[in-house]
Amino acid sequence: MSLKWYIARIRSMSVPEIAFRVGEHVERSRMRRKSKVFVTPPKHLELRRIPGFEGRVIGNATPAFRKKLDVVVANIFEGKFSALGATWPDADPEDLFPEKGWRIDPGTGLLWPGSDSFSFDIKYRRSGELGDIKHVWEKNRLQFLQALAAAASLNHDRRALAAVEDAIASWERHNPPYTGVGWNSGIEVALRCVSLIVAYNLCADRLSERTRRLILEILLSSRDFLERFPSKFSSANNHAMAEHLGLLLIEATVRKKDGNLQRARHQYEHIAREAALQILPDGTPAEQSPTYGAFTAEMILFGNFVADKLALGVSEVATQRLLAFAGFVAAISEPGGSVPAIGDDDEGRVLTLDAVAERSYVCSVAQTIQAAYDDLGPCHETETEELRNALFGCSRLSRQTDRRLQTFMQGGYTVVTDRQAGRHLHLVIDHGPLGYLSIAAHGHADANAVVFSIDGEAVLCDPGTYLYHGGGAWRTWFRGTAAHNTLCLGGVDQSTISGPFNWGHKAHASLVEKRDGENWRVRVTHDGYRSRFGVDHVRTIEAAPFGFALIDELQPGPGPEEASIAFQFAPGIVIDDMKTALVFLRDGRQLGRLSFDRPGNVTVQEGENRIDGGWVSNRFGEMRPAPRVVWRGHLPSGGLRTSFQLTPETAEPAARMRVLDGFRSS
Repeated sequence: MSLKWYIARIRSMSVPEIAFRVGEHVERSRMRRKSKVFVTPPKHLELRRIPGFEGRVIGNATPAFRKKLDVVVANIFEGKFSALGATWPDADPEDLFPEKGWRIDPGTGLLWPGSDSFSFDIKYRRSGELGDIKHVWEKNRLQFLQALAAAASLNHDRRALAAVEDAIASWERHNPPYTGVGWNSGIEVALRCVSLIVAYNLCADRLSERTRRLILEILLSSRDFLERFPSKFSSANNHAMAEHLGLLLIEATVRKKDGNLQRARHQYEHIAREAALQILPDGTPAEQSPTYGAFTAEMILFGNFVADKLALGVSEVATQRLLAFAGFVAAISEPGGSVPAIGDDDEGRVLTLDAVAERSYVCSVAQTIQAAYDDLGPCHETETEELRNALFGCSRLSRQTDRRLQTFMQGGYTVVTDRQAGRHLHLVIDHGPLGYLSIAAHGHADANAVVFSIDGEAVLCDPGTYLYHGGGAWRTWFRGTAAHNTLCLGGVDQSTISGPFNWGHKAHASLVEKRDGENWRVRVTHDGYRSRFGVDHVRTIEAAPFGFALIDELQPGPGPEEASIAFQFAPGIVIDDMKTALVFLRDGRQLGRLSFDRPGNVTVQEGENRIDGGWVSNRFGEMRPAPRVVWRGHLPSGGLRTSFQLTPETAEPAARMRVLDGFRSS
């Protein structure tokens, strides 16, 4: 890590955190000198199953689940593995888990350091040469064990059982504690424990005595790591939740025959406390990302399940926050299950057969919450394909169909549902904080941004995430203000980026006005440019004939700085020019028109060979070309009015025009 990174991070720390980080550094130095061997299990400890786990999976395994399971397991047997927008080189079916498989980067083909390297010496931030460490971490989470173990349990598949044992033996042999990339992040250690414990609960006595001992050794060594190096202070976000879940499951699984569960109860209390911090009372995720919210909620849900099965007592607050999160998801999602991509998304999962094939993760988690605590009826068969559904169930979501405006004040979102020109219009307006804790690690500089869909399909979207550590300048772009559907002043971000997961100056946003009804209106503001340019950005979003309008103002008044207002359209949208307005279409059918009431330099870009050239990252590690419209100029004192007029559903397909007359395409 560079000196610049350390300085930026220290600026966000309190004095107690600085003291904690110094102690952490000393402990790392001490562990460097210790023998890198797995903990030898005491004779009085044994592996215990979580009551009812396997029975729930078997009893709730739908035909859709079994069908997907068969496909996933067949791919594993063929040596195939994909995750986070990347595909690994096929493994030899006769040697599915070779040593290099735990270290190879799928993009570069290079090997990350292994057992001969102290884990905390591995430099992975901005590691473009080797690739993005997220890819190698993903393989080391061992989540493919969940599918293999489910096949061994449901289908009595001996080959799947043998593959579980081979994978655990290979990983243990090549990844001794505190070496390589598998031991330098607590969340990775914790999620690997979740996978091992899920596999054990589904296979249990079918596993050989040797494999059970290996699992015990890995879990005890992992507990040692997680207790030595907890995520606290500015890093106590979803990492802390994962670590406490991992420790809860370890304490529930590794215990004496008649031992008490006090340590397990202690870890569950941590989970309940984190639930109250990481999901706000109105259901909004504190990290300002629906997918990270779902990731956290899935961990809480699993923690509640274990607490219930072990009679630890289930936290009422944790349960209330889960139900509130399900309500938030119901509000921002479309009936088809799609959820706007706001903030970071690294496709983290807790219980999964195959995250690559899962397209409605956030809704899936919300549906399992509803099934667990407020069942509103069964989901569609195709929505019950995941392991979390088999364990927790799946229920329809409760939707507020009679309200045009729904505001989440604590999280800072207003959702507008309207019917215009015979079409279903759905907007999500961001007036919330940058992110969670002092570094706001997974937030984006998107205050006052708007995303919307028509008839359940995205029109204006968030640009996405792309990559974390290997993203370089792209990481900065996808987090920055100019990439989002909001105003950028003077070419600078409303909040200041100081590292891939750090922020310096932070904009503060708020809701100024809301008016429900047919002539609905929402007014939001943020102060991100006040200290630098002496102005606030105020945006009004209001109903208009056949659509809606945005009015962007700078208060108390515009200065000499040029403003740019971007509109990132979703992949699949096509932009054509009809002289008086830009027309946006999908599949040749006109959806609506975009027009500005003031002249400016309007550009349309899509998939160009430049960092601002019209790109959307629908999934981690992937980018797709998509139209990006930008108005540039000096705002008048009364602001700029941008109109989105929807085309009635019965309209004929618009004529495609290749020449953008009146607008410059660059």
